[in-house]
Amino acid sequence: MYDSGLSELWTDRRDVELEANDRVKLGRIVVALPGEAERVTPFLLAVRLQDHSGAVISDQWYEFNAQPKTKELIAFEQAHLHDGNEYPGAVAEQAFALYAGLPDAPLRHLPRTSLALSVERSAGGGRIRVRNTGLLPAIRVTFGGFPPNWDCYLSDNEIGLRPGEERHICFEAPEGTALEGLTASAWNAPVVASEDRLGEQTPYFSNGLSLGGLSHD
Repeated sequence: MYDSGLSELWTDRRDVELEANDRVKLGRIVVALPGEAERVTPFLLAVRLQDHSGAVISDQWYEFNAQPKTKELIAFEQAHLHDGNEYPGAVAEQAFALYAGLPDAPLRHLPRTSLALSVERSAGGGRIRVRNTGLLPAIRVTFGGFPPNWDCYLSDNEIGLRPGEERHICFEAPEGTALEGLTASAWNAPVVASEDRLGEQTPYFSNGLSLGGLSHD
């Protein structure tokens, strides 16, 4: 858990064993937050699932207190809870107007970090290597410029990166597909362009496996 300055507030680790398609409840998490409002507007929770070797299976980031709401908007949402916040017709127009009138979002002012991006190609695809080169977490890293063609597939398009962490995002694309326009950015990191280079032509499979090793997203 991180405060609004991206300093670590709390961390916990649980070891579990699961059968295929099984699930387990880890219990309730209770954390005492700092009393200073500016430290928790927003605060973020990062939840990571790894296998026994340490490879990342899933990584989710959650933002709290990230949207400053007016009293009018809070009253509007509370009045429409029974609709699951699905607003039909004229009510939707009112909702859009209220959300459009919100003040600047705190997530736009998180402390900054930086990214590095490169592409390694193999037969039928390859992998994108993205690394957080800064000293703070990179929040909601996304990729731009990936071909929208039906025969091009990107295994993930939104991740979080801890300081110094590197992730490999597998992709599928026909040989010769241009990726020079590929970029990466985060809510708190500027856009960076990729180094697109031709790697060893190792067979590539859509689950991320190749004869050269194992990649994960």
